[in-house]
Amino acid sequence: MTDDAREVLILRHLDGETTPQEVAQVTRLLADDATFRSRFFSSATLITELQEVLSMVKSEPAQPRAVPKGSAPAAMALSKPPSGAADQPAQGLSATIDLRQIYFNAILGSAGGLCGWFAMMVAFAILPLNAIVTALMPTHFMEVLLKDAIIGLFVGVAIGFAVGSVEGIIASRSLKRLLRGGGYGAALGALGGLIGVPLGEVLFVLAGGGVWPRALGWAIFGMFVGTSDGFAARMAAKVRYGVLGGLLGGLIGGSTYDMLVRSGSDWGGAVGLMILGACIGALIGLVESLLRKAWLFFITGRLEGQTRTLDSRRPRTLGSAHTCDIVLPGDRTVAPVHAEIAFEDDALVVRPRDGKVIVRREGRDATVTTSHTLRPGDRIHLGETRMVFRKQE
Repeated sequence: MTDDAREVLILRHLDGETTPQEVAQVTRLLADDATFRSRFFSSATLITELQEVLSMVKSEPAQPRAVPKGSAPAAMALSKPPSGAADQPAQGLSATIDLRQIYFNAILGSAGGLCGWFAMMVAFAILPLNAIVTALMPTHFMEVLLKDAIIGLFVGVAIGFAVGSVEGIIASRSLKRLLRGGGYGAALGALGGLIGVPLGEVLFVLAGGGVWPRALGWAIFGMFVGTSDGFAARMAAKVRYGVLGGLLGGLIGGSTYDMLVRSGSDWGGAVGLMILGACIGALIGLVESLLRKAWLFFITGRLEGQTRTLDSRRPRTLGSAHTCDIVLPGDRTVAPVHAEIAFEDDALVVRPRDGKVIVRREGRDATVTTSHTLRPGDRIHLGETRMVFRKQE
């Protein structure tokens, strides 16, 4: 099988458009071909198969088919959906949702929550913060608000830095991008903590108690953290996605944190903040994957299996330099500023900058000289890195 035919088959599989025979063929390819790392595509396979299960449940009971022993990704593969569902295939969740971004957002957010808890415990143990708060504040309620602000500051800096640094650590592997994104995250997280956590306490008093008033304060905190990646990338769309994702993550994680703290457990605060950071990070990635209009899906290179959101507001540069909007690391054939994708005449176009750009459509390669209007499914070749243009209809 040629490289082109193999990539087409795997992309159709990610869209949930393969037959049971082709599913088995994809499984063999993933097991035998080191070009496609199987861990990501195995997860994508399970999502695709879940879609098939849901489609069949709506019409008739699914009949499992035999699969080769030891074939983990295909172990859940079922018979092809009825013709009615196959006639109108929907785009696969696995090609829409960036599982790795959600995973790493959650892991680093959780680590940030744990670091925030540890720093807060050390600070209160070493520094006379309680005495300072008591001396400064005239009433007990004001003391509580100031303590909440201090807690929000520590937690905000830690979780904000962790979530904001995901792109620099995982994708571009650039210290400058890490510090830039982490700096935005730490600053916005600190501001969100100083505002959201004391506000949650005020809502708690006004409501006469309960879990959700304080959770609303953490939701505001999550909104600030969620905007960090969008501000760092200078993308208004990502700011909007981050606001919604951070709000939902803060609401869910904040309510869990409050319940664990109330349980009286010695480690309740640590576990609660880990859950809070994980929820904020994961929901930011999930909301972006679900709401974005256009993105790139990488099928080769160090970013294989990952996605990058596109925006119509401003051009997005692609290249190996850390100053590019979309960094393509680990490919020596990619120029520092290789190409750009911009919005032109109500459509996204790709333009060459300092490198050669090839667009493959319907099996035919075309070298881009000035600009090329992108359509869903177009494969863009920059050096040895290949990506697919996706668009939400």
